[in-house]
This record gives sequence, structure tokens and C-alpha cells, in this order.
Amino acid sequence: MGFSTALSGLKSASTTLAVTGNNIANSQTVGFKQSRAQFGEVMAGAGAGAGIGVSAIAQQFDQGNIESTGNSLDLAVSGEGFFALGETPKSPETAYDPIEAKLFTRNGAFHIDKDGYVVNDIGKSLLVYKPVSTVVDDGFVDGVKLALNVKADQGPPSATTKVDMQLNLNSHSPASVTPFAFTTPGTHPYVPDPKTYTSTTSVTTYDAMGNSHIVSTYLCRTSVPNEWNMFTFVDGRSIQPGTQANKYSTPPTPASGTQVMPDGIITDSPTKVYFDDNGNLTKVSATPQVTDLLKSTAWLATTASNTKKDAVVTLTAKLAEAQKAFDMYTKQLAEAEAKVPALENIINDAKNTLALSGVALQAATDKLTAAQIDADAAKATAETATQNYNEAVAQDLANLKANAATVTPGNSQPTNPVVVDFGNIDMTAIDPDLVAKPMTISISLAGTTQHASQFAVNNLQQNGLPTGTLSAVDVDTNGVVFAKYTNGYTKPLGQVALANFSNKQGLEIMSGNVWEQSPETGAVNFGKAGISGFGAVRSSSLETSNVDLSEELVKLIIAQQAYQANSQAISIQKTLTESVLRI
Repeated sequence: MGFSTALSGLKSASTTLAVTGNNIANSQTVGFKQSRAQFGEVMAGAGAGAGIGVSAIAQQFDQGNIESTGNSLDLAVSGEGFFALGETPKSPETAYDPIEAKLFTRNGAFHIDKDGYVVNDIGKSLLVYKPVSTVVDDGFVDGVKLALNVKADQGPPSATTKVDMQLNLNSHSPASVTPFAFTTPGTHPYVPDPKTYTSTTSVTTYDAMGNSHIVSTYLCRTSVPNEWNMFTFVDGRSIQPGTQANKYSTPPTPASGTQVMPDGIITDSPTKVYFDDNGNLTKVSATPQVTDLLKSTAWLATTASNTKKDAVVTLTAKLAEAQKAFDMYTKQLAEAEAKVPALENIINDAKNTLALSGVALQAATDKLTAAQIDADAAKATAETATQNYNEAVAQDLANLKANAATVTPGNSQPTNPVVVDFGNIDMTAIDPDLVAKPMTISISLAGTTQHASQFAVNNLQQNGLPTGTLSAVDVDTNGVVFAKYTNGYTKPLGQVALANFSNKQGLEIMSGNVWEQSPETGAVNFGKAGISGFGAVRSSSLETSNVDLSEELVKLIIAQQAYQANSQAISIQKTLTESVLRI
């Protein structure tokens, strides 16, 4: 019995040495979790101990240190969770097929393979949740996990749709005396004459194909207080917002798009920019107002009324002619009756003619009555439309005064339009060889001021992008993987899928510093970084082994002593046995 007890001690000490040696050997392995040999006493019955046995080799999932590496595809989990790994797709046709996680790891040393997949050292792909769209705010499909793939594709161009322009126009600038013009009218190159404008600025924009276009604005102070003219050019061609093609139609008919002026011609309808007495922007004139619509209606009603009046005048003249004819034929009848009865035939003819003229007179009278009724109705409509227009103008002026009284210095009027819309700019009108989708640009002047200081461009931004190439891959703390391109375009490739288990001790250790699920772990719980107890993902970082070398060396010494002690027990048992045998 003493031999078996001491032998079990030798085995337990040997197991401790093996586990400790494995910990020491993997002390530099990324994401490695140290193990601990756990033992229990073996009983021989009746309270007698029969030595020791190995209860379990338990891993310790304490957090390791996180060290920076500078490689964006080196990932670490700060907190709970494992990276989910799956088989790498075999062909492009299966690249977007959902993949089930088979292995799990804390080793985030990933790299890109020849097919663009992000894999670990044993070729297993990092799994991510599929993005809903190219916009992060649209989220990710929680139930669909894909192998993360980084394609060396191009960043698509994006057409400019908005330009934010915040300026300060010098209130001391003199009004432009000479109309805005080119330095050499009628002769190339067409360059705006600096003597005819006050300030200018420009910004590079992009069409749907990624071609660049220079949008330039020239501002001219007018002789009207607090009023400026703004001329807009695209690639040296003057443009103006889409105006009413028929301003007196109901409702006014807008033009099909922005008008691109012929080369060398400057629009005669610049955008008006207005400021209040505090130098704050109040509105721009590019957008038709409600009063324009009412004015159009009033103009139409007045025109209709005038037409009816003209009809009344015409019919009145015809009535006078009919009356004159009736009187003439009455006189002729009287003259005929005074003549001899031999003229009865003439009298009968005159009577017949008189009857016909009477019918014509009555018809003319009826038409005149109907025309007068129409004219009166048209006049009433015109008066109502004119009154509505006058009331709208008065209300517009009242609102403008009220807004000017409450405006905060340095801010634009919130209730007035400060955006100039240029819709459907025909690119072929600028360059016949450029067959690109028409550009639609709005220029916002919000925040523009007119103060007694030098002209300044306080903000000038546009939202278009040229074509770009892949430049970097970044991962944020939420595990969202971004592809970044040289044109500034960024799109999400996926969100790192993390996994956790009710019993992590039940994970089976596999070669390659990975674990596999077992029946003892319970169901796998998938999630995202920073949500429901999962830790954050740290990019350009790796989690080091949680092995404490000093502690392991001490364990090594203790295990060695235990081994020697059990060996000594066996030696003593041998000596005692030999003594008994010699008796």
C-alpha cells in the first residue's frame, strides 16, 4: 500500500511538472491561457488514504496584458469573449455564404491570405457579422456570419450634392461700379475681371464618375445696402439656378434644370444675397417664394379679366352696328310705305330684312349679357387674387422684420432660405466629350456674415469623392472593420463576431492555440463587442499569455521537491521490505 501511495505522489508531481513546463513553454504564445493541475485524495476505504489522483487540468482564463503592435489586423479582446473562427471559403461563389463557427481563440494575430481573407496562423477565417449596407448606422445582420474578406478594390466615386460655404464679406468693401465681366470679353481665355467683383472663392467638386470640377463663386457688392450679387461658375462656365420657364403659369413652371451659359457669356440673373443691419445673412433669392406663386395667379386673373373686357368692347361695337342697321332698315321701311303700293315687293323685302336684323340684334344682346357676366366674374377673381398677393407681401415683410429683430449676431436667419439649388447641371454643355450623369449641387451659405473685417472663408466643404484605392483596414472598439480608401471613402466590411460560454472550462484545447466547443461548455452565446457583457476589441494590439514566469518557476521547484519526497518514500518502503524479507 505504501508503494502505491508514493507512486501516486510521483505521478501527481510528474503531472504538475508537465503542466508547469507547458505553461513556461507557452509563456510567449499570444492569447495563451495557463493551466493548473488539480488533485484529489484517493481513499482505500475505512478512512484510509491511498494516495492522490488528478482531478482536472483546469485552464485559467484570466485577462492577459494587451500590448500595442502597430498592425491594424492584430486584435485583442479586452474583457470577455473569444474570436469566432470558421472554414475559409473555397471559391468566390461561396464567399457570401453564412459560416458556422467551429473554433474559438483569444489569439488575435490575423493576416490576409492570398484570396483576401483574414485568417489566423492555421488558416481559419475570422468571422464577422454581415453589414446591412455601406453605412455603419444601418447596422449589421446578427444572424449572418461571414468570413472577413479585404478586397483590394477601388473606392467608388461619389457625386457632390452639397457645398457648405461660410464666408465673411467685408462690409467696408465699395459697391461694384462696373458690371461683372471678363477681362477680355469675346476672347479666350475667359477670366473674370477682378475690377468687377469684390471677393471670390472656389472648391473642387466631383461628378458621378469621379471627374473633378471647379465650382467658383464671385461676390459683388451692389449699390443697394446689404445686398450682394453672387455669380457661380463650373469649370469656367457661368451657371444659374433653374428658374421659372413660364413665370406666369399656374403654378409657375420651373425650368428642367440649371442653365449652363454659352462659353464667354455671364448670366444676367445672379443670385441675390441679403444681410440685415447686424451683418447677418437673411436670405438668398434663388428659391421662388410663395409670393411669386400668388403674383403669378394674380397676373393670370388680371389677364383673363382684360380679355373678357376686350370681348365686351368688341360685342358692344357689334351691337352698335346692329342697332345702326336696324335703324337704317326702319327708315327704309318708312320710306317704302310712303311710296305707291306698286312698291309692295320692296316693302316685303324690307320687312324680311328687318326681321332678320332683329334676330341678329337679339343674338348680339344675349352675347353681350353673357360676356358682361363673365367679365364681372373675372374682375372679382382678379381683385381677390391681387388682394391675396398684397396680403402675402405684407406678411412676408412682417416676418422678415420679426426675424431680423430676434436674430443672434453671427448666425443666419433660421426661417429664410440660405441655400442655392443648382439642379441637373448638364455636363455635356460644359464638356461635349463628358457623358456623365447631370450634377445636382446645393450651395449653403448658412453662417455667412457681413462684418467690418477682411474677406474670409471660415468653412468650405463638399461631400463628393473621386475614385480611390484601398489604403488601410481599421477596426474600432466595437469590432467594426472598415476599409479605407485614398479618396477618403470608408465602408464597413463587417463587425467582429465574439463568442462566450457558460462553462469555459469545458472547452477542448486544440493545436494552434484554439478551442473547440464540447457538451460541457453549454450552448455558445454569440454577441458583439461592448454589448451584453462582451469586452471591447482593441486594434493594433495583442493579448499576451497570462503565464507568470516567476510563479511557474516556484511551482516547478515545489513539484520537484514533491517528486523527490515521493521517491524517498518509495526508497524507504523498499528498505523496509528488504528487511522483512531477510528475517
